[in-house]
Amino acid sequence: MADREVVIINGARTAIGKFGGALKNLTVIDIGVAAVKGALERSGIKPEDIDEVIIGHARQAGTGPNAARIVSVKAGIPDSVPAFGVQQACISGLQAVMLAANSIKSGHAEVVLAGGMEHHSSIPYLSLNTRWGARLGDVVLEDAMFKDGYRCGIEEKLMGELTEGLAQKYGIGREEQDQFALESQQKADAAKKKGFYAKVIVPIEVEQKEGPPLLFQEDEHPRSDTTLERLAKLRPAFVKEGTITAGNSSGITDGACALIVMSKERADELKLKPLAFIRSYATAGVEPKYFGIGPVPATKKALQLAGLTLDDIDLIEINEAFAAQVLAVIKELKLDRSKVNVHGGAIALGHPTGMSGARLALELPYALEEKNGRYGIVTICGNGGHGGAMVLERARY
Repeated sequence: MADREVVIINGARTAIGKFGGALKNLTVIDIGVAAVKGALERSGIKPEDIDEVIIGHARQAGTGPNAARIVSVKAGIPDSVPAFGVQQACISGLQAVMLAANSIKSGHAEVVLAGGMEHHSSIPYLSLNTRWGARLGDVVLEDAMFKDGYRCGIEEKLMGELTEGLAQKYGIGREEQDQFALESQQKADAAKKKGFYAKVIVPIEVEQKEGPPLLFQEDEHPRSDTTLERLAKLRPAFVKEGTITAGNSSGITDGACALIVMSKERADELKLKPLAFIRSYATAGVEPKYFGIGPVPATKKALQLAGLTLDDIDLIEINEAFAAQVLAVIKELKLDRSKVNVHGGAIALGHPTGMSGARLALELPYALEEKNGRYGIVTICGNGGHGGAMVLERARY
C-alpha cells in the first residue's frame, strides 16, 4: 500500500477577503462550504464519492465542535463520510493534504477532500477567568487572534517580534524586505491581470444591506499601487527600531480552499486527469524563536523522500508570513530567486492561516503548467517552531 500513487485532481478556493472586508459578515463555515462545493464541481466528483474530509483550521475558538464536519455536511457530503479538522498553526491546510495522502497510501480511503479555512474577521475575544465569577477587580478580554495565533505560546512573544530576531541573525535589512514585498505585490497583480487566480477562485455570494448580493470573486488584499517609497514610510510594527512593518508582512485575511486528493487507480477508473502527483511530504521542528526557518529542514526531508535535489525543482512556493522569513529561507537553502513565488504570495494576497498551505498546494500545479515545469515544492513555517513541505509533480502535459 505504501507505494500507491496519490494525485491531486483539482480544487477551488474563495477569493481572499480583507480583515473586516467583504467576507466579514460570513462565518468560517460559510466560506468553507463554498470552497468544498467549488472543489467538487471543478473536479467532476460527486459528494458520495468522497471517503473522508480533512480540513486545516488554525483559529477554532467559537466556530463550533469540529467545524470541518459542519462544513462537510452543509456542503452536501453524505452523513456517513467522516470529517475532522487539523490544527498545526500555519501548516494546518498543508497538513490536511498530507494526511489525505497518508489515508490513501494506507488503503483507508480512495478519495479524500482536503483543504483549509480561516475567518479572522469573526475570531472572538476571550474572557478566560470569569466562568466561576469575578470577585474583585477588572475583567480582562483577550483577543483569541493573539492568544491562539499570533503570539508564540512557548516564547511568549508575537511572531513579528520573533521574526525581527531571524532578520538580525541572517543580516536581512529593511530595504531588502521592502523590495521583496514590492515584488510580491507586483507579481500578484500581474498574475491577476493574466487570469491566473481566476483558474482557482470560486465566486461566493455575499448578502448586502441594500441591493443585490455581491459576487465576491477577486482577492481583496493586494495593493497594486504599492511603491518602495510608500513602504519606506511605514513604521515598524513590532519593535521600535525594527525592520518589520505591515507592508512587508502577510495580511490578516479570510479565505478557504479545498482539493480533491485521490489514488491514481481511482482516478484512472473515473477517467479523471490529475493536476499533480504528490511525490513526498514532510514536517520538521526548529527552535520556536526561529520558527520562520522551519521550511528549511522540512524541504530537505521532503526532497530526500522524493529522491530529488533542489536542482530538480522548477518552482518553489514559500508561504510569505514575513518578507524577512522568506528571505532567510532563500538564503539558507541558496534558492534561485527566479523560481520562488512566481505569482506573488501572502504579503500581497493575505494569509488566512488555516487556508494558506492548501492554497499553495492547489496553485503550484497550475504554475507548473504555465511555466512548463515538472517538479515543484510547497513549503510553509508555523508558530511554535515547525515547517512543512510537499513535493508535487505536474501531471498534465
